[in-house]
Amino acid sequence: MILGANIKNFMFIYGSTIRRLLKYSFIFFVALWGVWNYLGVKRFVYQSFFGKPYSEELAISDNEVYIDLPEDSFRTTTIAGHRIKFKLLKIYQSTGRVIYVDRYTNPIGKSFRDADESGTTRIYDEVVPQDITFVVGEFAKHPKIKGSHEYRSGGLDYDDEYTYGIYRKYAHLYDTHLTNIHTIAASAAVQKGLDILKAGDVATLEGYLIYWETRLPDGYIMDFKSAVYAGEKHTKQKYGGISGVGLCKQLLLTKIVFDGYTFE
Repeated sequence: MILGANIKNFMFIYGSTIRRLLKYSFIFFVALWGVWNYLGVKRFVYQSFFGKPYSEELAISDNEVYIDLPEDSFRTTTIAGHRIKFKLLKIYQSTGRVIYVDRYTNPIGKSFRDADESGTTRIYDEVVPQDITFVVGEFAKHPKIKGSHEYRSGGLDYDDEYTYGIYRKYAHLYDTHLTNIHTIAASAAVQKGLDILKAGDVATLEGYLIYWETRLPDGYIMDFKSAVYAGEKHTKQKYGGISGVGLCKQLLLTKIVFDGYTFE
């Protein structure tokens, strides 16, 4: 009783002060978060501490570049606490424009992940925490072009009049000059680069297209094979993929260059 009375008296005297402090603290942290993420502070810090200056101008690739590799054997690694087996399929080296970045670790991505009771989406998103809608050639030469990632399917934002106009002009190049790349960072520095990558950036992506698999807690093996050529289509429905639509790339990203910095 005495303790309850003391708390009641304390709140009567200091309650309004505490509420004001909480209110202003919330406003301060929201403002700080906005400055960090949207006014370039995070990008400047990550470039300064995790990147290396790169002075050459990036030349947009006319087409995506794929380089054959000899047949690879399985390798193992651990990503985000998950034991992964993977094979290298091809080398990928292309410079283009990023038109959409979908980060699965944000609140919207987390809600999508938590809705999957099987756990496959959660595990996948921890291994591949972001993917990129990426264009080369004529599409990439238009800085105002906008991308979309509805239902995790990379494409153009047809609701944007400017973008739709570009699409109509180059529709015959769509399948081979636009791609959805699921990126697995090969190093902590590469992940820092991905963390500050944004739509509109002209970037060089270098790495390996891979096949990878991991065993789920129930014993089921979840596996993904990258597209290995421009315009490759799904041949069957699997993990949300739809037969006949573009097959995403699974890219083990070893190097990314953009905005005057290299991360590798």
